[in-house]
Amino acid sequence: MNNQKSIQSDEGIKKWLSSSLVSLSASMVFGRVSAGEIAKVHLKELFSIVENDYDIALQTVYSIQDFSVKRVLLEHFRHCFILISGDADFKILLEKIDFSQRQKALEYDRALLKITKGNGYNELDLTTKLVSLPITSKRAALNRLNHPDFKRHKKVHVRAEKIHAIFQPSKTENLVKWWHWLLIIIALSIIIPKLAFN
Repeated sequence: MNNQKSIQSDEGIKKWLSSSLVSLSASMVFGRVSAGEIAKVHLKELFSIVENDYDIALQTVYSIQDFSVKRVLLEHFRHCFILISGDADFKILLEKIDFSQRQKALEYDRALLKITKGNGYNELDLTTKLVSLPITSKRAALNRLNHPDFKRHKKVHVRAEKIHAIFQPSKTENLVKWWHWLLIIIALSIIIPKLAFN
């Protein structure tokens, strides 16, 4: 059943590649705005074919040989994915933010930190992930990464995570620590009376 589903998906991707290449190449004649709108329609169709699998969809777009078609699809890729997946945290990355408004700035930074965390706080990997944002959104995100406020929020966030990891370890670690304490208490309850008698 899964094999048949995979074959259908592969066929759907092949058809999508063919149709999107033809229509986007033709739409370039009418300008980038028009091509962008058509790209959004094609991307929604692609996400439907691959059942919102980000990596497969991105790999499919990267497989396109025509650079201008690939570029216009990548410009709108993450935008479409965010809107389709409905991840409210990431939608703010597409908005024009006034960073002087503290609450908005914090929400924006939280979204960036969420992506950064997924990349192990590696800013080079993060830059690669942001490449699929629209140009203006990508520029704003990259600028924000170097802003002192974001760096401060990131330090606080990382420190809080480390503290949380210490006080809220995994269930296995909790179990080990519980047995350690139990053994220490038992050992002390045996040793202390013996010392008292001596």
